[in-house]
Amino acid sequence: MKRVLGIIIVLALFGCSKGMVKHSFIKSYTVGEIETAYIGQPVIKIRDIYQDVNKDGNNKCFYAKPSNDFTLTGSYDKKLFNRNFSIKGSSKKLFSLGDKTKINGVEFSIFDIDEDNGNTYGLMVDNEGKIVVKTIYDGNHDSSSMYDLNNAVLTPANTTMIVTNKIAPCYESDDHYLVGDNNFELLYGGINNVTISMTYREYTWNDLARPSFFQNLVYETSAKEIRFKDFKIAVIESSNEKIVYKIIEDKLEDTVFRRDGKEFESLEKSREKD
Repeated sequence: MKRVLGIIIVLALFGCSKGMVKHSFIKSYTVGEIETAYIGQPVIKIRDIYQDVNKDGNNKCFYAKPSNDFTLTGSYDKKLFNRNFSIKGSSKKLFSLGDKTKINGVEFSIFDIDEDNGNTYGLMVDNEGKIVVKTIYDGNHDSSSMYDLNNAVLTPANTTMIVTNKIAPCYESDDHYLVGDNNFELLYGGINNVTISMTYREYTWNDLARPSFFQNLVYETSAKEIRFKDFKIAVIESSNEKIVYKIIEDKLEDTVFRRDGKEFESLEKSREKD
């Protein structure tokens, strides 16, 4: 009887999957893997996601990692101003190739990467894994946010993005995609003789900073493990250049519930008002 009941429940879930919503979190890290963040970059960055359950499983994104540590420097013209940037990429970090674009009929993947000052840029990758150094996305991945680069230099010049065996759900371009209200980041601020400093910031669903949800945090420099909210972080190395760490625990779990439930309906209504 228990087995029959279990089968009925499974069939019910799949049978009504068009009316189901998955609540997930896009994370800047992978639990249990060693990560590196430079000063001004996020140790933790979370985006709160609601999306229709996709039965066919075609909404998958691949992850890639750089063939080596690299830097990309240059400038671009935005709103009559010339903006300089300097981006550092670590070969130990995975980047989602979740978004794509076409230029003159040629398809490119896009991955996001943070600058030391916290700005996020989108870089294009061709089908051979080469990073495109002619253009950059500032913010969104649409034509209005794409800028031509001036004097861009990629070091080493032969840096490529290597696709790994990690695959995860894509969200950015799918239908019925909504951002929730639990969006935040923890930025690395360096150390002194006594403390490790970090900055906590919260964001609204449309990426506006919440001034009242801003906090400077300090931890003992000698700490091998630190806690933040429900996060447990192992500190492997810290300096005034970078922190090497591992997220041991985050307690952020995916959940699935009915689309016509109160939680999702209230979220949709609030977005319609904004």
